Amino acid sequence: MSLEEQVYQALRGITDPESGIILDANPAASELLQLPMESIIGTHHTRHYPIPWRESAEELFGRLVRFEDTAD
Repeated sequence: MSLEEQVYQALRGITDPESGIILDANPAASELLQLPMESIIGTHHTRHYPIPWRESAEELFGRLVRFEDTAD
């Protein structure tokens, strides 16, 4: 499995591919972000990147979402 496939699989089911909203989180994400899971769920994924990285994170997310269409 390629790295792109692995990242897509990790995001699949926890982030809405249309909106980028985080649908689920786990204790590891909570610890990493130093936020309660309730504060992560329902936010846009780019909110959790440093501001200079947000644009490139959004571009990568878009590529991963498009990967879904070509993976089958």
